[in-house]
Amino acid sequence: MGAKGITESIDKYGASIAITEGFDPKDTNMIPQLTKVKTAQPDAIILYTNAAAASVIAKNYHQLGMETPLIACHAIPTPEFIKLAGKTVEGGRWIIFGVKDRYADKLPPDDPYRKNLWDPIKKALKERYGKTEISPFHLNAHDAMRLVIEALKIAGTDDRAALRDAMEKVRYQGLIGDFAYSPTDHDGQSGENLEPLIIKDGEFWPYTK
Repeated sequence: MGAKGITESIDKYGASIAITEGFDPKDTNMIPQLTKVKTAQPDAIILYTNAAAASVIAKNYHQLGMETPLIACHAIPTPEFIKLAGKTVEGGRWIIFGVKDRYADKLPPDDPYRKNLWDPIKKALKERYGKTEISPFHLNAHDAMRLVIEALKIAGTDDRAALRDAMEKVRYQGLIGDFAYSPTDHDGQSGENLEPLIIKDGEFWPYTK
């Protein structure tokens, strides 16, 4: 889906694709693909994959001495990725899109996102499960349940058809972004919730030029 989206929209931005390389997410060596990419000398690399595969690419990228800026998708910024990739992705050349939760603890205590969303769920998880580290998967599950609850409130019933219709009216500010569904938009998000991040000292930070 990521490659398809880029292919279909890249002309709008006056850019072109220098090279496209695929891989199996289970591969343990991406040097052949990265060598071809390095030879093509693109201005930037766009990467769509999961955290495990991205960590392999990060190590091979470092082994090849690559310095081409790399822009990565929102499936990558997890605590596991930092543990697997280590310092090979530090230095600002890897720009990874993610949600504000990745650096929420660095926000001012009165920031609306931290005060109303982040701190409450962090407190609840710690009290109930003893969790001190929050994964994006916690946030996905939280927002999914809250969206269903909001739809139930609108429908006033758990009837399947009524709940489905009510979901198209849901408006909700969640941990992974703001949701606004409609009869023609069943995704509910514009993508504006994603922000560019970098990794510094083993942590995610907002990207700044």
